[in-house]
Amino acid sequence: MRVVTAEAKILFHFQLPLPFNTTVKEVNCNLMVVNGDHSPAELCQQMMPFIREMQALRFKTLTQLERHLRWIYDVLEKLCSTYA
Repeated sequence: MRVVTAEAKILFHFQLPLPFNTTVKEVNCNLMVVNGDHSPAELCQQMMPFIREMQALRFKTLTQLERHLRWIYDVLEKLCSTYA
């Protein structure tokens, strides 16, 4: 779906994204293979608090974006049904 807005005789064309998946994927450090001096699984375990924070931030961001996109699609649907 495309949205066009006009302001001061300038047209802005926006490609609206389709609905997307906000599922948080689990990270399994045990699936990482040992390579060299340090085990990637051990490094993964050490990074797990950071990984969880990044996943939570991504989830919150996508949830907010999804909510705003839903509002935009609702408004567009009402406009289309009103002027159809």
